Amino acid sequence: MPDFLLEIGSEEIPAGFIQGTSEYLVKEFTKKLTEEGVPFSSVESDGTPRRSYIHITGLSEKQPDREEVIMGPPASVAFDAEGKLTKAGEGFAKSKGLDFGTLKKETTEKGEYLSGVKKTKGVDTTELFETLVPNIIKGIPFKKSMKWGDGTFRYARPIHWFLAIFGGKVINFEIDGIKSGNTTMGHRIHFNTEFPVKDFTDYMTVLEKARVIVSTEARRELVKKQVADIEKETGYKVDLDEGLLDTVAGLVEYPVSLMGEFEEKYLSLPADVLITSMKNHQKYFYVTDKSGKLVNRFIGVSNTTRKTLLLLKRVMQGFCAQDLPTRLSSGRMTRSILLKSTSKSLKKLHIRRNSALHMRRWNVSANLPCFSQNSSHPPQKRTQTARHSSAKLTFSALWFMSFQNCRVSWAEPMRDCRAKMKPLPLP
Repeated sequence: MPDFLLEIGSEEIPAGFIQGTSEYLVKEFTKKLTEEGVPFSSVESDGTPRRSYIHITGLSEKQPDREEVIMGPPASVAFDAEGKLTKAGEGFAKSKGLDFGTLKKETTEKGEYLSGVKKTKGVDTTELFETLVPNIIKGIPFKKSMKWGDGTFRYARPIHWFLAIFGGKVINFEIDGIKSGNTTMGHRIHFNTEFPVKDFTDYMTVLEKARVIVSTEARRELVKKQVADIEKETGYKVDLDEGLLDTVAGLVEYPVSLMGEFEEKYLSLPADVLITSMKNHQKYFYVTDKSGKLVNRFIGVSNTTRKTLLLLKRVMQGFCAQDLPTRLSSGRMTRSILLKSTSKSLKKLHIRRNSALHMRRWNVSANLPCFSQNSSHPPQKRTQTARHSSAKLTFSALWFMSFQNCRVSWAEPMRDCRAKMKPLPLP
């Protein structure tokens, strides 16, 4: 029997919304399919920040024919003295779509009433899904939702695609101009392209190759394993708070756990202050030595590999002398900039501003010349836009350059971070 797969692809939704969305999809599809009399074997749902999916197995290809007994008005109203239907009885039967051959008097505890059988011919499950699926998607509840563009549909974040297939064929529907199809998207940074999908097995295989781990539990376990490896390598102990583990598993599609460092002088602050800042604000796991004493280390979970972060550093260094300041000041860094690079490896990397959001807490030790007072670039080479937006550039650069500077960490106040990356003085 064929399976059904639905994936809702969107921009990154808050980590706390993923489980609630999955639970709602399971509940509503189970309820609606039961009401429609469509048998199925199992339902499972899960997701990542960028997608929510539901998989239903053992579905019938067609809704079965159904018969339903419907009670009508009292027999004294529905039938005349000769036992023939009155206009009231006929009107009721027509309004309910009852088979006239099944109309009869039926005795109940309250007396005699008109009864009849309504016969409903089953429709193809594909046709049923074309109406059912968009209605369920529109009903997904969120604590906060939004509209975008000129549309009226509301969701947690803007939707980019719908994958909907039943028995290998697309379930056709459209919501606010977004049409369903048979393609999914890979990891935003590593494989940000479309991939065709045939069925659920193919779906899981494709996403695994595209650096997307769709199972929340699998991402949790991977973080645990990576942290255990770091503990073994460094000899430190990491507090794996379950609540924080759930959060970071909901922030990434491909978790990579890394150890960072902040200056020892901040250990003079109360440990609870540092721990609260790391857990609640930075989403870091704090680190202790073997005796349980807090050390100036932390574990952060990135949404990309170390190799990509180093490549990002090279992008920042390579474009500082070009038009990157102008692009950063306007909040954009697009593929058109990358194509100007002479490095072939960089041309393959598509970067947008929101692609780096999950890396904004990491600090790449990139001593960028256009943000340093010790710049070797003559002032006359800086553009007018760059000079007048220098304050914005300092802040924007921090969003991209956040990876493990060993000497500067986001545990420091923002003013200290800015002080270490002062823009060139205005001429």
